[in-house]
Parts: sequence; C-alpha cells; structure tokens
Amino acid sequence: MKAWYISTVYEEFGNTVVFAENVGKAKSVALSTDCCIDAEYTEVRARRCPKADKKYRKGKKELDWYAPQDRYFLVKELGFRCEEVFEGECSECSAQKVCEAYADYLKNMDEV
Repeated sequence: MKAWYISTVYEEFGNTVVFAENVGKAKSVALSTDCCIDAEYTEVRARRCPKADKKYRKGKKELDWYAPQDRYFLVKELGFRCEEVFEGECSECSAQKVCEAYADYLKNMDEV
C-alpha cells in the first residue's frame, strides 16, 4: 500500500496522509477525512509520500493526528505542525521534542 500526502485547493483545511493503491483511490479515501470533508473530488490534491509507506498497517486508511505515534511521525518526518501553539497542549504533545513551532515558541518566551 502506498502513502499519499493529501491537501485541497483550499489550503485552510489542513493536510493529511492516507494509504491507497493509486492516486484515484487516495483521493476517494481522502474525501472521508477531516481534511477533505467538504471538498469535491476535483478539489483534492494527492501526491506520493514514500517516506510514510512504512507506517501502513492492514486496514489503516489514514495517519491519525490524534494518535501519539502517528503525530510524532507526521511532525518529525513530514513537517506537520499545529496552526497555533498552546503551551498547555504542547507540553503534553507526543511530538513536542521535534516540533519546530513549539521550539520557536519556547525560544521567543526565553527572549521576553
């Protein structure tokens, strides 16, 4: 199974990584994700993400941002990040040690 980086023409909805055999199936799977829930098939963009192929497990359709191991991988290996830094949430996040946004936040707090 291949990993696919998914986005939409409307960038404000975020991104995700899904698993599918080909680009058409990836776009179809993506339509059921939070990233693409209100998108039309033609508005979904999919490009190969071979780095994430190793994260596939039988029956898994998407890397789950809310699963600590998936989040760590998405942040460390693919550069995903939250839209905003919230110290309370970030301090509990599984990816806090590899998150550039949180590191920048902490650096700025030290400078204040």
